Amino acid sequence: MPRPRRTANADAPPRPSTPIRRRRVENTEKLVRVFCALEIDDAAKQAVDEGLRPIRNSLDRANWIYPGRWHVTVKFFGEIPESGLFELGNALQTAVGERIPVQLRGAGAFPDLREPQVIWVGVRDAGEGMKNLYRRVNDVCVPLGYPPEGRKFRPHITVARLRLSKAFPVARELTPVLDSLFCETEFSRLTLYRSDMYEDGAVYTVLRTMSLAQRARRPEE
Repeated sequence: MPRPRRTANADAPPRPSTPIRRRRVENTEKLVRVFCALEIDDAAKQAVDEGLRPIRNSLDRANWIYPGRWHVTVKFFGEIPESGLFELGNALQTAVGERIPVQLRGAGAFPDLREPQVIWVGVRDAGEGMKNLYRRVNDVCVPLGYPPEGRKFRPHITVARLRLSKAFPVARELTPVLDSLFCETEFSRLTLYRSDMYEDGAVYTVLRTMSLAQRARRPEE
């Protein structure tokens, strides 16, 4: 298995010095917190970052996430034994298909605009590529003991977080970008990440990257 590489971005903050102690199970091997996600290319990140600038001042109480950390989560696995990473990566490799054309469009909040905890940018599929990838990932992961999540898959980019003590209605502030088209892009890589929690946020480490195939040109194109 290739040696993990850490994500790097010029605008990323210094790595925190004091990690939060990870829960361990007595007399068992090390657990790692992992998820798989679609990577966003730099041009798309820049387009979204510039598109959000008009609302940053009005949402200055939000904790904005650095673009270098942006991704579109496909499946969160939680804490798993380190020895299971190779098998999981091999399974995900069989799930990848063609590249996925999408629009990065609109914004919103989870759980809702009245009591927001997360601000997101939407991902709109040009076809059914996202849906099909999500289905295939779940199909190959069920035999490994990772059942599908009980909630509907809503692909998005988390761009800011609000602590409960800072939560406030954001409908008015988000109005300028509620349906803005930030850019059109294409997802070409599915990545398995390790997530390490620190006092000032998570640090993501790339464990394995799987390339999606170049879409075959149709005769009419």
